[in-house]
Amino acid sequence: MPTSKIIGIKGTGVYYPNKKVKVETLVREFDVENLKIIKDHGINEIHTSNPRETEFFMAKQAVLDSLKNSNLTPDKIDLMIYCRGLKKRVSPRNFSSRIIKEIDADNAYGFDIDSGFLGGLIGIHVGNEILANSFYLKNALVVASQEFDEMYLFGSGSRINQMIFGDGAASVILTRDTKNNKILESNFIIDHYTNFIDELIQDELKDKSFFNKLFNLEFLSRVKKIYGVNLISTLTQRWVDNSCKVIKSSLDSLNLDIKDINHVIKSQLSLRETACLARKLDISPERIYNSSYEKGHLGHADILSNLHIAMEKTKFKNLDIIVVLASNYDCSSGAVIIRR
Repeated sequence: MPTSKIIGIKGTGVYYPNKKVKVETLVREFDVENLKIIKDHGINEIHTSNPRETEFFMAKQAVLDSLKNSNLTPDKIDLMIYCRGLKKRVSPRNFSSRIIKEIDADNAYGFDIDSGFLGGLIGIHVGNEILANSFYLKNALVVASQEFDEMYLFGSGSRINQMIFGDGAASVILTRDTKNNKILESNFIIDHYTNFIDELIQDELKDKSFFNKLFNLEFLSRVKKIYGVNLISTLTQRWVDNSCKVIKSSLDSLNLDIKDINHVIKSQLSLRETACLARKLDISPERIYNSSYEKGHLGHADILSNLHIAMEKTKFKNLDIIVVLASNYDCSSGAVIIRR
């Protein structure tokens, strides 16, 4: 396909709440005894929203920031895709249509999607496909916003129990009219099997009597026989394996190889996961970018936020091959390949 016909990223934008909270403070507030989660993620502080900074408010601010950074006015947007957050509260109206009305993007139509932690990446994929196959559409805007909802996830303290979640929003503008940041390919792997049962049962074994342990081991072996996997397995390895599969699949379609990768921009599920990925891709950890350490995980908005920060702070060279990578907590993974 001629380069002129490939869709590219024109600009990005973000919004982070002003309030910053130290993770140590959250540990005391929620009386979380296990500090291992903090060590696993290397996060010291996060941004948290106030009652005024709703999911919609943050999304709108990120949209305005991306328009400013792209030197575009709202009337130049033809398509708006809103990636819904992990929320228990459901809005009766699509956020995309609300944002279109609020910013006077009179020429745009829009829709919302729900895709978990992969939301931002799937938004880029869908927007790219629509622009590439629509002669009259020129600019698409993808936005995601995360206002953490305690009750939706795991109950009180869950902001730091399973993952260290922060609040914020990020936006990306895709266009036909750009010379750089061309989207070459995208692909996804859906994997709904996780190994949570391993950890749950192993925890049960710690304080059980000998006979109860025998019973639980027998139960565990039956489960493992059904699923055909090893007794000791980790989510980390599955995240990394699926990430490598989706990257390789995307590169294969472009006649490229893992060695052709210059940089990786990713959402981080743990420090160990990122380090393991660097070893498997044989790429220097310094060329893997994410902002989790200073923002926390922003759910479905996380990958768009990391993309914004990496493109703003890093001097990528022309023709660099950049992999934008995200993983869901159920081990599903997605990758978008960009040529600088």
